[in-house]
Amino acid sequence: MPANDPVDWAAGVRFICCDGEGELDMASSLRDHIFWTKRGVAFSQATERLRDAESHVFVLFHGERPVATGRSQPYPSEISLAGQLCTADLRALQVDSEVGRFASAGSPLYPLMLLTFAAVWLLESTRHQRYIAYCHPKLLPMYLRLGARDTGERCTVPERDAEHVIVSGRYDEGARLGLDMLGVDRAQAAAIVRLPDARCGAGLAQASERTAWDETPIAR
Repeated sequence: MPANDPVDWAAGVRFICCDGEGELDMASSLRDHIFWTKRGVAFSQATERLRDAESHVFVLFHGERPVATGRSQPYPSEISLAGQLCTADLRALQVDSEVGRFASAGSPLYPLMLLTFAAVWLLESTRHQRYIAYCHPKLLPMYLRLGARDTGERCTVPERDAEHVIVSGRYDEGARLGLDMLGVDRAQAAAIVRLPDARCGAGLAQASERTAWDETPIAR
């Protein structure tokens, strides 16, 4: 981690995909609190619970404190938010999932950590490869740093203060670039990210050649 990083790694950073009602409730409470206090946005609890049930819901911890959350959900699907908000035909992007509901409080590095470790988890635990997201213009530079591209499409999100940008990217590129920016190697990533199978974490720490972690820059 860079020396000027405000996050103290000695305090411990952990990343989980929620498993069970208790962790899902924790993520939901964190999401609601951050969106309300930062943006004055309140979600339908019933609708969000349905979406969470069909998604991978993530939480980032700094020490014992949950500091960021987000989720990955199927795309295309009936619960897709991008599909509902964007009038353009996005099928040509050939994505298999949608990321969103990212919320964080504290260090400006938390969103980068959340997206990076989510990419790691999804590569290790699912067959997902490409994602779509709609993001506030303030988050666009971070997505671009993680290898995503601005599709040129825009959407209007109810109760938000700005037109949102539709981006698309690859999890393998996001993980590679994100870990490099954070200064985290594979062994550290394996210790931070809770995977469904402990053997998968061992594989991540020991791997020398993995397609998802190819050190060769991906052609633009």
